[in-house]
Amino acid sequence: MVDPLYSVLAFTCAFVLLIFKNQFRIVLDKSEKTDKDFLYLANWVIVFCLQDGIWGIFGCGAIKNNFLLFLSSSFFHAAAAVMAFIWLNYILNFINIEREKAIPAKMLSLALVIFQLVLLLMNFRSSFLFGISDEGTYIVMNGRNLLYYSQYFTFFVIAIFLVYKTASAKKTSARKHYAAGFLFISAPVLCGFLQREFPFSPCDSIGSMLGCCTIYAFFISKISRNRDLSQKAVIIAGLSSDYDVVVYVNIPKNQAKFYQISEKFTPLLWEGRNSTNPKDFDNFMKRIYVPNEFSEFIEKSTIDKCIELLQTAPYYTIPFLASVNGQIEHYRLKIASDKSNAQGFIIGIINVE
Repeated sequence: MVDPLYSVLAFTCAFVLLIFKNQFRIVLDKSEKTDKDFLYLANWVIVFCLQDGIWGIFGCGAIKNNFLLFLSSSFFHAAAAVMAFIWLNYILNFINIEREKAIPAKMLSLALVIFQLVLLLMNFRSSFLFGISDEGTYIVMNGRNLLYYSQYFTFFVIAIFLVYKTASAKKTSARKHYAAGFLFISAPVLCGFLQREFPFSPCDSIGSMLGCCTIYAFFISKISRNRDLSQKAVIIAGLSSDYDVVVYVNIPKNQAKFYQISEKFTPLLWEGRNSTNPKDFDNFMKRIYVPNEFSEFIEKSTIDKCIELLQTAPYYTIPFLASVNGQIEHYRLKIASDKSNAQGFIIGIINVE
């Protein structure tokens, strides 16, 4: 028989997440998809914890009804399966896995969810996963291991991948990012193992709550990012007074945003200064560039070359010749990493004559 404290703990997990979620709205960056996805995940985990608490009410015998206990148990396992899929989708977005590379993992996870739901439907007739005794006690059957292993298989794979990424990351910020992802995915996996061993304890709810708290703590630790972004805006404003072109590149979003374009360069940016496509900046460079010893730098992709150079130094300066209004003049292209965002950098172009 389930202890009455089961429901108390599950409802407490939901309450803690409600508090964290409301606090997270204060620092939410609406321009970041990962931030908005976290709210969606937190909402689902809250619903899961509430449902887990309701199961505890039936399980402890506060409401004695074997059919409702069986039905609530089925909902519990179905909700856990769906949450595993949502959890996996979020972690793949959090660590910036490319869409094409993430599709196989997502498809596998979705197939496992469907597999679990089919097992739960079959369990209504054969009770090979779990059952309810005449006394109203939840009974674990041997087939329940199928639910556990199918639910956490992809989690184990992603966890191993995150260990590799954390160990191989060169930048401290990237290492912290991957480490947060590892803790996020490890919490429900470890607590899920405990749930398997102790089915009458709300380990799944506790693990889910701890995982969300890990991400919340990670975001809170980056509140200073807002100050850094403000500082970045000041720097860009300062550059704009001297530089002819100032561009901010966000690598994960694949964006190159123009913050400054002088009047003499405006006619050469055919796509318009509101463009955020990195290829438009590459095309702009090819229009103004006069071939010299640095031709390889421009002829390929300026953005890609900048990304390559910043792997070895936090900033870089390249002189080049540019043709503007029929005149050939000396210019300098300077790139600098954004300290507040390891996946971003600034490009500035200035006339040095």
